[in-house]
Amino acid sequence: MCVVKERLDMRQNSAVNDYVLGAIAGYCNHLCELDVSACRGGITDAGIQCLVGCVHLSNLDISYLTDVTADGVSHLAQIGTLKKLIARYCTGITTEGFISVVSLCELEELDVSSCFQLGDFFLEKVIAVKPPTSRLLLTVGGTTVTDEGVEKFGKSDPTVELSLQSLAHGHLIPDRDLFYPLYDDEDDDEDEDKDEDEDEEFGGGLEEEANLPMSTPDVLSGNMTAAGTFDDAIVGDDAEEELDDVGQYCEDFLENDDPSLFPEDGDEWMFQS
Repeated sequence: MCVVKERLDMRQNSAVNDYVLGAIAGYCNHLCELDVSACRGGITDAGIQCLVGCVHLSNLDISYLTDVTADGVSHLAQIGTLKKLIARYCTGITTEGFISVVSLCELEELDVSSCFQLGDFFLEKVIAVKPPTSRLLLTVGGTTVTDEGVEKFGKSDPTVELSLQSLAHGHLIPDRDLFYPLYDDEDDDEDEDKDEDEDEEFGGGLEEEANLPMSTPDVLSGNMTAAGTFDDAIVGDDAEEELDDVGQYCEDFLENDDPSLFPEDGDEWMFQS
């Protein structure tokens, strides 16, 4: 029985393993695109080797499958129709594994983002064995390819377009805890306790004092100029007298509708001590 399925997207599916890949290869003879990236079901070299039966396969994504090695990938070279291979953070695949695919398939795109085991030697070999008539988009961001390697090898072949951007997604990396440590609530509590101790050491209660509401007399009793600055604040009985004057100004204005009771534009608005 043959299932006519040209594209199959099974990424991040924990049920996908070597057995499933074997079934796909056996029944989906017309498969052209397959995405099994970040499948945690247990895909190894045995499952990848089964894909040789997909004779029309052109696009394959095996990103984040760290159990796949060069032995499995080298079998993909037998698929002469393979045009695009995405293998981000496939840390088990060495240069030899990729070279076998590049040399026997006319790849148009190879993405090895964050495969940190690959370096200048990988870049040199890929350019050396690539069919001269084909164009290749090669993404090496996150690898150990150096600037010297890019200058020496990356610009030697005009048919190779080199991208130094890593397209790997950190949250899909299987052992991401090694690179992105889990957040520890206890550490945060310790930091808060340390901040509180420092506040007490340098006077204490700074945060509480800063949050105290400012009373109306505190605001209105300052020496406020047209520029909006305060200095020489008036407190106590003097502040109450100034507030009384403000109230009287307002009452007179409302009763008489006389704007002359207020200062002219450009004059100091109120309250000279």
